[in-house]
Amino acid sequence: MVGIEIKDVDTTNVDDLINLCIPPERRKERVFIEGAKVKRRWARQVINRYGRLAKLAYRDGRPVGMIQFLPEVEKNRMVNQFEESEEVEKRGKVFPVIVNQRPIKSFFLDRENFQKEVREALKR
Repeated sequence: MVGIEIKDVDTTNVDDLINLCIPPERRKERVFIEGAKVKRRWARQVINRYGRLAKLAYRDGRPVGMIQFLPEVEKNRMVNQFEESEEVEKRGKVFPVIVNQRPIKSFFLDRENFQKEVREALKR
């Protein structure tokens, strides 16, 4: 049985989080390099400001999965995934959940519709 180790994402392993989202064969492409820079900057800002943004699963020392979540913030304050206005404007709406390359549009607290969308995406 192979053991899985779960770690919080911090500034030392933020690249593991980023690389889980980029296919290995595309990591040298300019668009992915630029996107990784933006996400790295954003992730470090969130970690420095809130302390947590995701957990990584490691098997045999290699990152194999992740859960990314919104940080705990002050009451009645919304956080966009890219707080820099130029990034929000450039990238448009960023869906917080994507399953099998399909954005999940339901808010996760709308449990019934959220689960329905995830099930549909997993059928692909």
